[in-house]
Amino acid sequence: MRIRMCTHPESGMRCEGPSAELMGCEALRPCPVNGEWSEWSPWSPCTASCAGIKRRVRICDNPTPANGGLPCSGSLEQAMPCGNADCPVTGFWSIWTAWSPCPVSCGLGIMKRSRTCNAPFSRKVQLIVWGIIKKKDHVAFR
Repeated sequence: MRIRMCTHPESGMRCEGPSAELMGCEALRPCPVNGEWSEWSPWSPCTASCAGIKRRVRICDNPTPANGGLPCSGSLEQAMPCGNADCPVTGFWSIWTAWSPCPVSCGLGIMKRSRTCNAPFSRKVQLIVWGIIKKKDHVAFR
């Protein structure tokens, strides 16, 4: 930048032309540009109707890092559980109880034993247990 001044301001003389000039510097490298995230994408569909995962992403392009600028900080992706809160839960069987005593001392008698479904209790959970609750498969002959 060049500046010039009117040398005799007390004389009332007026100088013609600009009092300063500007000129760009030569051979400077571009300034670093730090990356910034775009807005989050919409959430993806849930991967399952029951106990799934949904995701969303964002891109480091607002602006993209350039000229040695810093990359975006933070996560590129977010995930969160999704799906129906009333999902069925498979229950787990307890151990079998002891066999009942044989009710007869001769002929054909049937003993029994049982087990219970030990799924976690929840008002919103339906219990699904594979198998039968009572088993009558032991026949005793005396």
